[in-house]
Amino acid sequence: MKKYYAVIITLVAAVVIMSGVIFYQIIVSRSLTAGAMPEETLTPSPSAPAPAPTPTPIPTPTPIPTPEPPPPITIPILDPPPLDETVYDTVILNARLINPETLNDMENYNIGILDGRIAALTRRPIQGNRTIDATGLVAAPGFIDILTFAPHDSGARFKITDGVTTVMVMESGTADARTSFANYARNPQFINFGMSNWVSTIRSNIGYGSHAVMTNQRSIDRLVERVRQNMMDGALGISFLLEYAPGIQGAEMLALYQLAAEMGVPVHSHLRFSTPHGPNNSLVAIQEVIDFSRETGAASHINHINSTGATHVAEEAFAMIKAANEEGLRITACMYPYTFWATNANTTRFNPGWQTRFGISYGDLQIPNTTTRLTAQTFAQYRSQPQLLFAMNTLPEHELILGLQMPFMMIGSDTMAGTPGRVHPRGVGAFSRTVGRYARDEGVITLMEALTMMTIRPVHHLSEASDDIKHKGRLEIGADADIVLFCYSTIIDTATPENTTSLSRGIHYVFVNGQMGVNPSGPLDVRAGRPVLSRFASPAEPLEYINYTITSDEHEIGILPAYELFGLHFIDLRAAAELLDVEYTLAESGQIAFGQAVLQLGETVFESYGYVSNLHHEPIIFQSSVFIPVNDLPVLYHGLLYK
Repeated sequence: MKKYYAVIITLVAAVVIMSGVIFYQIIVSRSLTAGAMPEETLTPSPSAPAPAPTPTPIPTPTPIPTPEPPPPITIPILDPPPLDETVYDTVILNARLINPETLNDMENYNIGILDGRIAALTRRPIQGNRTIDATGLVAAPGFIDILTFAPHDSGARFKITDGVTTVMVMESGTADARTSFANYARNPQFINFGMSNWVSTIRSNIGYGSHAVMTNQRSIDRLVERVRQNMMDGALGISFLLEYAPGIQGAEMLALYQLAAEMGVPVHSHLRFSTPHGPNNSLVAIQEVIDFSRETGAASHINHINSTGATHVAEEAFAMIKAANEEGLRITACMYPYTFWATNANTTRFNPGWQTRFGISYGDLQIPNTTTRLTAQTFAQYRSQPQLLFAMNTLPEHELILGLQMPFMMIGSDTMAGTPGRVHPRGVGAFSRTVGRYARDEGVITLMEALTMMTIRPVHHLSEASDDIKHKGRLEIGADADIVLFCYSTIIDTATPENTTSLSRGIHYVFVNGQMGVNPSGPLDVRAGRPVLSRFASPAEPLEYINYTITSDEHEIGILPAYELFGLHFIDLRAAAELLDVEYTLAESGQIAFGQAVLQLGETVFESYGYVSNLHHEPIIFQSSVFIPVNDLPVLYHGLLYK
């Protein structure tokens, strides 16, 4: 019996050893910390004595190598940051923060404004000289109107109460940027503003009227040099009003398109034709600017495409633009969210045949701020006057909705509202209407899509032409503090053809360069607007950075540039993830995955494998990405990725 017991004990020992080996392999391969596997017990059969087995040699287990810890990464370590005791000029608390540039929609964030810039986007408590409780409000970048007229006091007040903090005069503009911007410097504005080259006026100044075709090469060269100098003085692009100045033709357009490509500015066009009918139709006009972009490489932008370019042919028009962009061209457009357009009775738009071109008649023309519709007799009376007329029922809403869904579309009001008789409602409520009617009520676009076309898309469109514009249209550290706070459940336009200057509702606060321009009582007499100049007149200050060499096992992995902010050196977390070959994602909610570490924008606490720890400084949005101090990269890499 002792012999049998010895054999049984030997077998049990072998099984236990092999089970331990297998269990250890599972633990190492899965990096788990689960409890031990159940023991397997061997017992003799109860019906018969167990035969004496032939002794077999016990296999020697293969040694399992101990897993190596991750190779250390080495970067210079700075001193811990001092406790942030900043008192900001203004703090905005508890906002729903939406930043279209990074597609973040985040709840309960605080914004710190200092010296006209955004200095904090955080969930930690901050303090300021002025505090605004934004509970229940959306904080978004100030809206950018890509198509308007020159700013003035009455019009700017309408704009700012619609959430607009920057207007771009990109259909007319200025023929003398140096003088224009000097005049504005002496007369500060409520909102920011930029201007294009007004080609019609510049060519008129050298002796060519709106119908005169410029074929003389010397004249073309002279025009090109004047436009070039105007951009050196601050103008942002080149503007054609081809329907109103049909004399602008091939050789002249080609020369200016070539100049635009050379200087990196867009060409904005009011198209040559505005009708879907006949050989000279809207699609021909769209093709004209696409062809010039293809030939020169310059970017083309189509102004108010819903009223001049796509009316009654929207599907075909938008398909042409999408195909051109897929080809590699840069074609964009803007529109206003209304179903009627407006222009003066004495313009070429009402030349004979207008009823056929636009599919309307006298009874569709309405006098602003009245219910009065015209007749043949009253139209004849107004024809020689600069009387603004609304062309009602001219822009199909289903085409408007289709346009809002296009990835190349922006919102342009095409108006700087003046006296009540000279106002289209789009100059008072276009942006609130886009958000309130078409995003919230109709649901044909999302809130993020609406804000994208009103903020960051115009910035991207103009970023090659202007360094000033790069600080706008985004909520990130260092950006201009152009901010709108609105209630998403109540924001809406109220202006109508019969009451053209009724202000929008639901916009509670508007900041322009850190100064409050609107509060719940309405617009304030605060002139914080600044010019948005071309990069030739206002070049960007170089952003200084320090290269950090990342090493592992004394071998260089790569180099990451760090930028100094708040006395610390910050690095791009996405770039660090690529360098270290770990996964990186940024969720809409602001949650960040860096390998197995889970972080949150604006918070120092993070988690990995169930462990909770702290960073030196919360992750921030900077340079359109997420940045952390260099001190925190080893913390994430060592303490969290391989727990």
